[in-house]
Amino acid sequence: MLFLTFLVTIQRQNGSDLCIRRLITTLLNMESEQEGPIPRTLFITGANDPYFTVITSLLMSFRLFEPNQTLMVCDFGLSNEQCRFLSSQGILLPMPTDLKGGLHPFYYKASIWKYVEHIDFDRLVWIDGDCLIANPVAREINKHFSPHIAKGAPFMGACQDSVGTIGQFCNNFDVAPFDKLLDQHGISRDLPYLNSAVFMVNSHEMLREWHRLIFEIESHILHEQNLFNILTYTLFDSPELLDRRIWNVHDLHLNDLKVETDTDDPALPYQILLNDAPVQLAHATSFQGRAVTAKPMRIPVGDRVIDGYVRTTKNPHVAYLFQSMMSYFLLQNKADLTKCGVLN
Repeated sequence: MLFLTFLVTIQRQNGSDLCIRRLITTLLNMESEQEGPIPRTLFITGANDPYFTVITSLLMSFRLFEPNQTLMVCDFGLSNEQCRFLSSQGILLPMPTDLKGGLHPFYYKASIWKYVEHIDFDRLVWIDGDCLIANPVAREINKHFSPHIAKGAPFMGACQDSVGTIGQFCNNFDVAPFDKLLDQHGISRDLPYLNSAVFMVNSHEMLREWHRLIFEIESHILHEQNLFNILTYTLFDSPELLDRRIWNVHDLHLNDLKVETDTDDPALPYQILLNDAPVQLAHATSFQGRAVTAKPMRIPVGDRVIDGYVRTTKNPHVAYLFQSMMSYFLLQNKADLTKCGVLN
């Protein structure tokens, strides 16, 4: 089993594993040297109870590469204990009182406006909980936003899904409500089908509409992502197509990733490369499980345990990195997790 139970195990492994530990420690000691926060940029993700363990890899990697930023977590149905822990960390966005519990996470994701409407922000960056940060992202994100903000223009940046075009997506799945909306709005099926796992947006209107429409459309496969496509192609004149080989590496591309832990840059605890080029985010998802599997597990954390889901890529090096980040987060926060009742 690839899961790394104890941090001390990392320290006792071969030189490559020692390098991970050494560089993580180095990076955490360099926080004062990092570039300051980008004003009014809101980084958020979300999770429910079973997927709390999944987001720990993202939280750890984000903390390592962006120690001066904060990644907030939306409560999509977390347990009281998990909420208590995240609140103690100052990163919980509670479930809004006008959203009922027990819904599919897709409804909560499309309703992120309700989680953030009380927050003063200019731009929002959403990252799915099953992603892993592989490079400092804030500065690069700022480069995408800046030209649009200077012009006062609405901006949306997202990646094309591995399925290809909207037409190819519709041909693969029964998505009649989506088809109807495409016709209604005159959206070409030759346009890229967008994956909403990672996106950058500065339009409050888009977020409000996403929330409103998710409760009006008939439920069907990926209906929240389909609405995301509809809104992107109707509300933005020129949405930016981010390179999925950099910003949202998923599906079969995961099999081609290489992980380097012996980097030349002391500020990088590791690098993930695709065709020898560095990526920003790896996304542990794939079509019909051909590159990623997910299963419930009881995960040891020292003398404690936690029950939850683990997503495992078929690429063993990437799987090891995801699981190492999970282990490091759980062990680093073991005392608080225990105090809040998350660990058994």
